[in-house]
Amino acid sequence: MYARSPDRAWAAVWEVEARRTLDRAFEQAFGGTPPGLTPTRLVVRDDAVRALCAVAAQPGDLLVVGARPRPRRFGRGGRVGRGLRGRAVCPVLTVPTLPPDPREVRRLRRATPEDFRPVRGASRPS
Repeated sequence: MYARSPDRAWAAVWEVEARRTLDRAFEQAFGGTPPGLTPTRLVVRDDAVRALCAVAAQPGDLLVVGARPRPRRFGRGGRVGRGLRGRAVCPVLTVPTLPPDPREVRRLRRATPEDFRPVRGASRPS
């Protein structure tokens, strides 16, 4: 609907909500900003391929994107992956995901951010 009838007020509301969603997802995934890192979180309203190419615009950048498994009959990757292969100026690493184990999915749905926080005094596996 925005393409047919642009409304700057609604676009501003959606941007604020997108930033909140991104911040919550980052917090849930990492439990906060990892020490020693200064991540840049961006909310971009654009075509996915165009936005990713703009962010990773230097030949020394590395663009890492996820890919869901697809049946062979659909060809090689989705629209974004195909678009990046043709337009990105930097290397693109596509990381496929494995189909999840239904039992693990049930466990993850019940998980909280605290389940992923490091335990004080515990050694990391080598």
